[in-house]
Amino acid sequence: MIKSTNFQIAFAHLTSRVRQGLIATLSVTFSISMYIFMNGFMTGVNDIQTELAFSTLAHIRIYNDLPEDKSNILKDYYPTETKLINLRHPKIIQYTEGIKNSDKIVNSLKQVAEITEITSQVNFNVFFKKGAIQVNGMLSGINVIQEDRLFGTSESII
Repeated sequence: MIKSTNFQIAFAHLTSRVRQGLIATLSVTFSISMYIFMNGFMTGVNDIQTELAFSTLAHIRIYNDLPEDKSNILKDYYPTETKLINLRHPKIIQYTEGIKNSDKIVNSLKQVAEITEITSQVNFNVFFKKGAIQVNGMLSGINVIQEDRLFGTSESII
């Protein structure tokens, strides 16, 4: 059997350094398999994050907008006045966070046929103190039964 020149050169290179060829083959195989593994892993993570985001986050949130900036209260009374007015001790009005008439809003939303479930959440900004150390925190409260009906949290939490 007559072997072509290209086949003889290829055979000579493959048989002269068998260990080097084996290591090169294994490294390419390992690299391709890691690429396939990481690609599948990242696709799975992205799919799970998308599913969790759409199944555990509220579709509609109702909240109060932030109040307007009332730092310059004289502009309301003297909008075109160019005089310099020295105002001492302006009265600062406390802004109460939270939704006013929330029961009325919830009852009107329950009458909408497209809304399947409503759950409420309560958030408080708090300070934790121990001696001279003070740490900011936030407390959140939910109605567990309504939250489970809406988001199916019992499937992922024991």
